[in-house]
Amino acid sequence: MKSEIVNLRLTQEQKAAIDYAAKQAGITRTEFMVMAAVERAMDERYDGVRFTLPREDFNYLMDQLSDDISPNQLAEAEKMRSVKLPWEK
Repeated sequence: MKSEIVNLRLTQEQKAAIDYAAKQAGITRTEFMVMAAVERAMDERYDGVRFTLPREDFNYLMDQLSDDISPNQLAEAEKMRSVKLPWEK
């Protein structure tokens, strides 16, 4: 059950843009704003996700990536390979 209230102040142009987009999507302004805000929040949350691999797995991944990539991509991969792992610091 929805129980929280959030108030926003918008310019007329912002409100008009949101209303237009909500109408195009066939949903209410509130539904549109909640959906947009939650999607953006999830993007921010998952953009910061990191994972670690054991050195041998990381090296295997890098070897697989370097088999058929451009020189620019290889340079970026080498940059990744040179990053010190948390347990090496």
